[in-house]
This record gives sequence, C-alpha cells and structure tokens, in this order.
Amino acid sequence: MNRSRRIIALLLAFALIFGCCGALAASDESAETPALTEDEQRLAIEDRLWLLLDIIENYSLYETDDEASLFVEALAVYFQRHPEAFTEFADAFMQTQDGYSHYMEPEVFDSSYTMNDSFVGIGVELENANDGLIKVVYPNTPADEAGIKAGDFIFSVNGRTIPEGEFFNVFQTQLRGEEGTSVTVGVRRGDKTLSFTMVRRKVVLSNVSMEDMGDGVAYVRISHFGDDLSTFIDFVNVYRDLDESGFTSVIFDVRGNNGGDAMVLANILNQIIWEKDAAMFTERNRFGDEATHRAMGLGWEPEHVVVLTNDYTASSAEIFAGVLGEVSGATIIGESEYTYGKGVGQYVFQLEDGTMILITASEALIGEDIHYHGEGIRADMVVSPYYDYTDDGLLALNPALQFYPHSRGSVVKATEQRLAILGLFSGTPDTFFDDEALEALHEFQSGHGFRVEDFASREVLTALRDLVPDLKGADTDLASSDPALAAAVALCKS
Repeated sequence: MNRSRRIIALLLAFALIFGCCGALAASDESAETPALTEDEQRLAIEDRLWLLLDIIENYSLYETDDEASLFVEALAVYFQRHPEAFTEFADAFMQTQDGYSHYMEPEVFDSSYTMNDSFVGIGVELENANDGLIKVVYPNTPADEAGIKAGDFIFSVNGRTIPEGEFFNVFQTQLRGEEGTSVTVGVRRGDKTLSFTMVRRKVVLSNVSMEDMGDGVAYVRISHFGDDLSTFIDFVNVYRDLDESGFTSVIFDVRGNNGGDAMVLANILNQIIWEKDAAMFTERNRFGDEATHRAMGLGWEPEHVVVLTNDYTASSAEIFAGVLGEVSGATIIGESEYTYGKGVGQYVFQLEDGTMILITASEALIGEDIHYHGEGIRADMVVSPYYDYTDDGLLALNPALQFYPHSRGSVVKATEQRLAILGLFSGTPDTFFDDEALEALHEFQSGHGFRVEDFASREVLTALRDLVPDLKGADTDLASSDPALAAAVALCKS
C-alpha cells in the first residue's frame, strides 16, 4: 500500500466545529490487531507522522513550512523505541499551529470534549482533562442546585487536595460515580474558598431548555450547540411555537456555552432570524475560500430579543450573540464586557483506533467581514453577577434630576447602583455622590460616547436608565441570584 492509501485508511471520520471543545465522540471499542513486525511498526509510525503533516498542510488556517518532513524517518525510528512518548510529541506538534489544535487519545478526548447524552455525576464540564476549572454547570443538576458556578476551580474532593496532574483520574473516578452516593467538592471562587456536598445522580443532558418568565417573556437556555441534529431538534421543539403561545420577547442565554458544530449553529439561527438572505456568518480558510451562511427568513419577530453572555461564551456561541446583535438588533447583556474571543473553527478527525486530531482550519466572521477572534463580542450592557441587590431592589432613576459632585439624594443612589451593576463602581451605593462615584461616571461617559464632565446630565442619566432598567416589581430572588437575567427580564417588560 502506498503512503497516500495507508494514510487514508487511518481516517474514520471528520467534522467541522466552532467550539472550545469538540463534538465528535471517540469510540470505546478497540479491536484486537495482530502483532506487527518491526518494519510494520516503523511504517505505521511514519504513516501517523505523515498524516499529521498532511492535515496541517491541507487544512490548517495558518501558513506552515514542511521542514518537519525531513525528520519523519528518524522520528519513526525514535518512537518505535519510545512509543510512550508519541502522543505527547504529536500533541505538542499540533499545538505549534495554535492552542486549539490537538492530538488526543480517545479517553482524554471523551473526558474533555464530548457531550454524552447521560452520565452519573454532579453535572459539570471542565476546561480540560487536567484542570479543575469548571466551564459549564448544567441546569437542574446536583452542581447547579448546590450553587456551583462556571468559573469555579475545583481544588479538592472529599477533603483531599488534588495533586497536579491527577485531575483526570479524580474526575473519572470521584466526581462521577455510583448513583445515590455523595461527594464533597471544594472550589475556589475569586478569593473565596467554598465547599459543596452533593448526591451523585444520573444527569440527562439536553442542550436546550425554556422557561416562562411571565408577561410574554420566554427564557431559552442553549448550553452547547451540539454535534448532531438532536440539539437542533430540541431547539425547534422549544422555539417554533413561542409566538403562537403568546410570547412577545425572548431572552437567549449562552453564558458558559463553549460552542459546537457550525451547521447546528446555522440551522438554529435560521429558525430565529426573520430577515431573509441576511448574512449571518462567514467561514474563511487560509487559501481565501469563503462560505457565507445566509438566513432563510424562517423566524418570527419578537418585540425584544436579548442575549446573555459572559467570558466563557465562546466560538459558536459568540457567533450566535454577534449575529443576533448585528442582524436582529438584539441587546447583548454580558456578565463581562467581552466574550471569550475564539473566532476560529477546527476540523476534528477520528482515526481508526479512536485517536482524535483537531486542527484549526477556518476563521469565523460575523456577517461577511466582522472579525472577533482575540477580542470577543462586546456587550451592550454589563451586569455584574455579584451585585448585591437590596430588599428594595433597584431604585427608579429620573433623568430630569441632574446633579453635580457632592450632591445628595435618591437619584444619586439610583445612579451609583447602575454604575455598580455595570462594573464601574466598586463602592456601596448610597445617597452621596463622592469622588469614587464621579470617577465611575467619567468612565461611563467615556465608554458610551459622552463628553467627560463633572455633571450627571439628562442624556447620561437616560442612557444609564435604558441600559439598566428599573427592577422594581421583578422577582427579588432572581435579581439577587441572577442579576443579568433579572436585568434582561426587566428590559423585556419595560
């Protein structure tokens, strides 16, 4: 068999994803293979090395040189003697392209990247297999109900600190486990150390859920854009009848959503966008080839569309937020000013033995020409998830009550509250406008196109009121537990 045919035989399947994690599951089955001669072993390693080079040459988004091809035969001899070193080398070699390109054994990929339909555990997804950073907390799971949040770092399980390099084993054997058994997890959240005891149970994942927020407002959570039609079908089942059911506004929540399959994303956007032929997003490779996804105009037009994001909103989820903001005029409410900033997509190749190869193959653009890679999608309004709402809720803000530094009154507190929600004011809102609040006002003025001056004008106060609507009458529990969602609900009901 010649080199080309041998390499093709290694490949089982591939798919294109826009995500921080992949979407193609590796098989757990392993077939017994006859023992190879030394020459066959060396040739097999050569084939694997040539395959890595060919994938980079033909699919990588980035310009490459082929000097490594000069060392294939020598490397094959080395790895024949040291087979245990091959995976680490191959992964490091793929990452010379970028941090999203990988070579992974199937069990590592399965733990870090796949979205299984169900498992027994606490209901979290991690940043990677050897890191305790929680990337996603799935709704209605033990972790969600206990109060664990995306961005928490797990550092201990059942009172034992997890040594560096052991987290993969701990995740597989202790966070997951027998149904009905309990586990205590220690996490770090900012400068706080917290402990949560949970009972493991079967977690059945659906990437789409919906909740009625009252007064015609629908809340639709998309936790991942999936790897097959199931996510799209779930979305259609949730979304298609909302207008006929009396809903007039929609809040889409993609906080913690790390991406997924590009075609699933396009199909979902087609169900939302009502403007036919609008350019949704474009994929572009290094050879200049482009493919622009255009809307089919299948959606219905709500009165308000809001998208909730945070700094763990990545890749396909960023495209989702950016497209709805640009095409449908959605208001983006972020728990951080920018989303993650991953505007590149990977091909995922699955080999016959289950090994997974990820290569960054294309750049994603919002519409036809809006780049966001390395920067992220900017929120129209930033709502700190840690803002401490009082029992009275957010005070009403009357723009007619303009004021200067050192003024006093409820309008000052209402202004400081909003500056705090936007992450600009770190003090405790009160009725006195001091120098710290003035500095926050200056930052707001500068960031929103106003002249920086020592005066809270009618125009500035109106902009603040519009960005952070009055939450009086909103669910106070929701306002204290999820300020961004409370602000979105208030905006839709205003």
